[in-house]
Amino acid sequence: ALKTNTTLQSLNLAGNGIMDEGVASLASTLKTNTTLQYLELEGNKIKDAGAERLASTLKTNTTLRSLKLRWNKIK
Repeated sequence: ALKTNTTLQSLNLAGNGIMDEGVASLASTLKTNTTLQYLELEGNKIKDAGAERLASTLKTNTTLRSLKLRWNKIK
């Protein structure tokens, strides 16, 4: 649904226990999403691999303005 969304601008998924696998799916979606501007992923279980996946997505996503990742397991 997020892949084809045309109205959602902010998404707060903080504290949901999201791990690298979940972030991989989200990152894939962000490649085509053109409306999401704010994404909060604080306090999850995201590690280095998930953060790298998100970073790679940001090379092509031009609409995301804020990405919050603090309190994860990123080194």
